[in-house]
Amino acid sequence: MVDLHLRENAACGECRAPRLHVCHRPGNPNRTEAKSKHPWRVEHGIVTGGLIKRVSPAMVHTYFEYLTTEYPRGAGHGMLLVQLHGADTGQPWAPVGARRMLGRAGKRAGLGIVKPHAFRHSFTSPVLDAANGNLLIARDAGGWASAAMVDEVYGHVDVHDPVFDAALRTVWGETK
Repeated sequence: MVDLHLRENAACGECRAPRLHVCHRPGNPNRTEAKSKHPWRVEHGIVTGGLIKRVSPAMVHTYFEYLTTEYPRGAGHGMLLVQLHGADTGQPWAPVGARRMLGRAGKRAGLGIVKPHAFRHSFTSPVLDAANGNLLIARDAGGWASAAMVDEVYGHVDVHDPVFDAALRTVWGETK
């Protein structure tokens, strides 16, 4: 959890806003590793480097609520997502645990199969809309490797460019 800097101007000094540092760690207790392999280090208990991702106020609130109401005391491993019930209470979740939980929640909600990667995709289009189609903002916000990949998958001018949309609406006699 030392990767989480959830207040403004945290000690790492790398970003003013609340953020997390995605750090590639071979040998995690839950056998997961971040794909991102940006250099990082820990000095005096403070993580610097890694892939820095900003977090929303809602994410910070949810994190603190989870830690103060559900997270088992004395887990001893520093992993955020843990088993809350059963024989493995307090043990880190493996990726399959997250996938299964989302699958069950999707079925209960009538959404069908829900996969974790879908959240990344459902995030990118609204970011492009809010950024008026700016691929660099979408790349950085979504953690894409390149703006070209964002453009290839999401950057259709007809969807995200307000000028293009306004031109069509004008030709069609519509107003927005």
